[in-house]
Amino acid sequence: MQNAFDSNYAKRIMANMNQDIDIKAIRQKLGLTQHQLGEMLGGVHQSTVGRWENGITVPRGPALKALLALKAEAEALMHKREAA
Repeated sequence: MQNAFDSNYAKRIMANMNQDIDIKAIRQKLGLTQHQLGEMLGGVHQSTVGRWENGITVPRGPALKALLALKAEAEALMHKREAA
């Protein structure tokens, strides 16, 4: 049985939680650079955004919540463009 505090187990859980968030696609739909997205997320460094996009690390906490909100915004923007 996996211990909830086992770091590998925690990484797998976080990866599963984030697999539905294509950060690069969200960023591109909103027309943002990695730097601009990082600034929107409270000053996250561009290299961190790049690591998220490449699946090296995963966003957590407030950044994850903000990304989920941006995902909804990006999807709404795409639906609006498709309807036009």
